[in-house]
Amino acid sequence: MAEGFRRPDPLVFDGNVAENWRIFEQEYDIFIAVAHSDKPARTQAYILLNLAGPEAIERERSFVYAPEVREPGDGGRVLIPAESKEDPECLKRKLREMCSPQTNVTMERHKFNTRNQRTGETVESYVSDLRIKAKSCRFGDLSEELIRDRLVCGINNDNLRKVLLRDSDLTLAKAISVCQIHEMTEEHNKTLAFPQQSATNVDVLQPKFTRKHRGDKMKNQGDRSETQHITNCTNSGGAHAAKKSKCPAFGQQCHACKKWNHFKKRCRAIQPTQNVARHRKSVHHVEPDQADDSGDDTFYVDGINLQYAIHATDVHVEHKEEVFVTVQINGIPVEMKVDTGAKCNVLPKKTVNIIRAYKQMKAHPKSVNLVAFGGSKIQTSGVIKLQCFLHGQSHVLSFFVINEDVQPILGLCACREMGLVSFSNDVHQLSTSTDDLSQQLITEYSDLFSDELGRLPVTYRMTLNPDVKPVVRPAHRIPLAMKDRVKAELDRMEKLGVITPVSEPTDWVSSMVATNKKGKDEIRICINPRDLNTALKRPHHPMRTVEEVAALMSNATVFSVLDAKNSFWLVSLDQKSSMLTTFSTCFGRYRFLRMPFGLNAASEVFQRAMEQIFAGYPCAIIADDILIGGRTMKEHDDNLRKVLDRAREVNLRLNPLKCKFRLNQVSYVGHIFTSEGLKADPSKTAAIKEMPVPTDVQALQRFLGMVNYLGKFIPNFSHLSAPL
Repeated sequence: MAEGFRRPDPLVFDGNVAENWRIFEQEYDIFIAVAHSDKPARTQAYILLNLAGPEAIERERSFVYAPEVREPGDGGRVLIPAESKEDPECLKRKLREMCSPQTNVTMERHKFNTRNQRTGETVESYVSDLRIKAKSCRFGDLSEELIRDRLVCGINNDNLRKVLLRDSDLTLAKAISVCQIHEMTEEHNKTLAFPQQSATNVDVLQPKFTRKHRGDKMKNQGDRSETQHITNCTNSGGAHAAKKSKCPAFGQQCHACKKWNHFKKRCRAIQPTQNVARHRKSVHHVEPDQADDSGDDTFYVDGINLQYAIHATDVHVEHKEEVFVTVQINGIPVEMKVDTGAKCNVLPKKTVNIIRAYKQMKAHPKSVNLVAFGGSKIQTSGVIKLQCFLHGQSHVLSFFVINEDVQPILGLCACREMGLVSFSNDVHQLSTSTDDLSQQLITEYSDLFSDELGRLPVTYRMTLNPDVKPVVRPAHRIPLAMKDRVKAELDRMEKLGVITPVSEPTDWVSSMVATNKKGKDEIRICINPRDLNTALKRPHHPMRTVEEVAALMSNATVFSVLDAKNSFWLVSLDQKSSMLTTFSTCFGRYRFLRMPFGLNAASEVFQRAMEQIFAGYPCAIIADDILIGGRTMKEHDDNLRKVLDRAREVNLRLNPLKCKFRLNQVSYVGHIFTSEGLKADPSKTAAIKEMPVPTDVQALQRFLGMVNYLGKFIPNFSHLSAPL
């Protein structure tokens, strides 16, 4: 699983070397914490050199390591331990000392003073980058003022710059606040001008009646009433003024028939008999941070799966996925969406005005927000209690009122109170069906879960830099307690066809590394290709990010994870490359027939191979983990079988102990994928929670580097971490 995490980029010795080292050190600490924390210090030191790159390795050879200092006399206690290149902390200290004196303050200040806001860059991001650049400029106590000045000079809006220049007492905090308010206003204006492109993904209410507006029709005519007819549109499904220009579907292409000026849900090609309904932009799972009345209760119910059946009386279904019910409020019919995924009721301010209930609305604590699907927050205007009639019965319900023109939503509690859903007590059904499916698939695809070594239809051919001289490393001594187990593992790997003995001379010979597998009484053998990696040319294939996978799985509600067994060993080496992987042991020399662990290009080669093999298949792949999702159980099962059939075709092998099937949430590369979006993995955040309180600059930098993992889950993270 170490290959699933992003590796730090090599250390760059050009430009601001001190800043380059600071960034590299943070990324290295994070990489070790999440991927190699169980490795011994010696291995972590070699990983540090490997990641730092060839130039860092070359410079390390010039380091002088101090010997051990003891008290006078024989057997005196150690006063200062010896420095060693196999100690990662010592190695980092040496590299830090080498990089620190090379800061060119003049150059750094030039970069700071020429840094302007880029097109599309937010003020928050711009100021954050200015703070980073200011650290290496040695501004001292003037840092805040100079950042303020750079913000005023570098902002890409001339009108906003004029506003800032008028304030004679302008501070950095005030300047940031003014800029952020301006950004929010501009975004809001765009939303009003182009509602179909609104960033808020919500349902749009379309009332089935007309309303009157009062206003001045002509300047020389007195005030008089004007009635504007709001009609149901057959093209958009919404209610708007009877003008083509007012229709949100005008100029839009249907995703079904590819014709223009109507939405897919109103397409006659797929719905010839369906009645006129409303235009909606999909919204689900709205949940408040706190309760509507007191602000003290929390409505989160993550992890609970309830089966429900929707009562069909006075309820109509559209597209067999969305359910709506008509509720009478103040004698006016209001159609609401039945959303059992929502933890509260939602009503747009427009509807509140239509039903003439705005006087009943009350303010609520400012801390209350609605969290929409995907984690975005929707600000609320207040809370309102309304008497609602359905099926001849009266129900008093509380609604959160929002400014956006959305589809009214009935949440889970309201649906249950009004008898729209019924619940089953069988909470083990999903788990049982999951176990049954696991056994069924392992039996049906037994060849995929066998102990035999698979072989992908891919052969890796290494390319070396001819300017690098070959290196031959001697065999390392093995502790006597491990010797028999190492020999047994070598024999097993030879039997599997992973390695083979070598008797002829070879130009390259690497040393062997044997470590105990975490939590197991087994040995893992790989080579230490430190020298070979300096000569090896990497393919530089981009690794897929978690955010990209989350986008692919945005609509999925059921998930499965497949784990490729012996991932790198699934890729064969050609004859020439195999000879380059020769390694020495106390039992003789061997060479790899399959791609070994430790090569700096191994992750990229395997990622590229897996993406090419499963191109066009319904899955996402990061290293040896394959994620499959589906919007429904049937869609998920169909996708899963397609991927398994493809895995059988390419002779892939899977680890049954690490595969997970048909779950509503799964752990994948350090994150939790659920039907409600991406979440932080508690097992990964535990290390952050256990970190000691930083007491110096380096400890603070390590802490900030670690919490960056949670940055996307923390609202206003940049603002909160800025003082640090």
